[in-house]
Amino acid sequence: MLGLLVQAAGARLAIDVRDVAQVLPLASLRAHSPAPHSLAGLLLLRGGVVPVFDLGAIREGLPTPALLRTRFMLIEARVADALPPYALIVDQVIDARPFDEALFKPDKLLLDDHGPIHVLDPNAVLPFDAREWLRSFATAEGDG
Repeated sequence: MLGLLVQAAGARLAIDVRDVAQVLPLASLRAHSPAPHSLAGLLLLRGGVVPVFDLGAIREGLPTPALLRTRFMLIEARVADALPPYALIVDQVIDARPFDEALFKPDKLLLDDHGPIHVLDPNAVLPFDAREWLRSFATAEGDG
């Protein structure tokens, strides 16, 4: 299986590429209030609005610096009862590489020649308050 290897908050992380709809360059975001601490803002994308959460803020409590290598990952999880689409800010996208599917499980720690790789679960990476906010936001956007 293919995993997308990224860096966020000083850690190397992997996510199943089937859950990543698109990787986008850093762009300006619209502020939204009230919102969870990890929400960086709203991204206008193809006529819609996508909430963007900062993976650095989620993992370490610090915002991801805006650098040329900083990216948005548009997440569209494919499991039952998945969260609505959202984006994550990461320090950089390192690579797309094959992983052993038997070992590539959410919250599992893998090792390679460069050190540990934490496998992300796109439905569990957001804190509870952010997941609840995202579901409410998606419902309100659908009604509007």
